[in-house]
Amino acid sequence: MTDEASLLRVFVSYRALKSQLKTSRVLRDFSSLEGGTVHAFDLSMIRKLVILCFVTTLAAACGYTSLAPKKPENAALNASTTELWASDIRRVAQDGDWILARSYSTVGNAIVGVTRGEDFSHAVIYDARRDMIIEAIRPVVREVSLESFLARNRHVVLIRPAEQDPGKGRLTVQRARTVIGASYDYTGLVGLGTDSRFYCSELVAWASQIPDQSRIVTPAELWELGELIYLSGTREDPQVQAAALAFSSR
Repeated sequence: MTDEASLLRVFVSYRALKSQLKTSRVLRDFSSLEGGTVHAFDLSMIRKLVILCFVTTLAAACGYTSLAPKKPENAALNASTTELWASDIRRVAQDGDWILARSYSTVGNAIVGVTRGEDFSHAVIYDARRDMIIEAIRPVVREVSLESFLARNRHVVLIRPAEQDPGKGRLTVQRARTVIGASYDYTGLVGLGTDSRFYCSELVAWASQIPDQSRIVTPAELWELGELIYLSGTREDPQVQAAALAFSSR
């Protein structure tokens, strides 16, 4: 199942199963009023089906080769591009800003394949005071340097959440730092998350205290919840490469 139509069919099936999960909860809660019987294993079975369908979706997206960009092979040029992006971000970013990114990983390809909107596969929070990134990535929430994060991505954008001021931005960072070391939220990817685990954009939404966190939040959706501050361009763009070479030769 490698074509886009097949991928879409799998994702629609996943959405349908997720809807059935909600229905099962209602039936379980109100079955006694209707005189019916809904066994406990119904909910468990639907959860398993939802997760299985999501895994199938990921497998289909990974096989859809047009979703897989190739990183330029010139290591020196890649390093210069990373340095340029890091310098640009440090110049304009504030505490609590979001960085949305498109990685080269198979998981990144899968996320882009099954979500709508802009071409983003990951979302992180920027700690400007420490010049560090806080991210939820398998297996845990962790802190990494800005350069190491940028180096693995094809392109990035810097987003400032709507109505954020320096005080709110600092609170976002502090909130995110309290859960460093928390486990990655695999089940949250299909709407079955908990308050103690996080996937990437779930962490961003939670730390930024975005309303309606009960639903699945994707990196692409975060694009619409703030102001665009910086757009990197892609690593393979000749203009980006020329700017990177000029930056490194200063």
